Amino acid sequence: MPVVHVPTPPMGLYSQRHKSLDTVPDGATVTLPSDPVNAARALNILAGIGWVTLKPGVSPISVSERDIVANPRRLKLVPLEAAQAPRSLADADIAAVQGNFAIASGLKLTEALKLENMTLP
Repeated sequence: MPVVHVPTPPMGLYSQRHKSLDTVPDGATVTLPSDPVNAARALNILAGIGWVTLKPGVSPISVSERDIVANPRRLKLVPLEAAQAPRSLADADIAAVQGNFAIASGLKLTEALKLENMTLP
């Protein structure tokens, strides 16, 4: 049982170039965190919207780029230091930004094109 619940803002997909996921072209550049835990979060979001397909049965908490079996949108995935994600919005079509970095950089969670589904255990 947890000692205390710490609110964690969800990771989201953000863009300065596109107003909705529907307008993102095939071949888009997507930045995602380079650390394994947050890369898995970003890949799960991309899989959830159907932009990539992950190996069947792979654990959602340990998924990596090696677990992508299909990339029908031909996304260019660019791993980078998570704190740099908000800055990557100037150069990328989409950035997967952790909630704490989104808030710290002035992004609003309500501006995300997609937020990760967060469930409590």
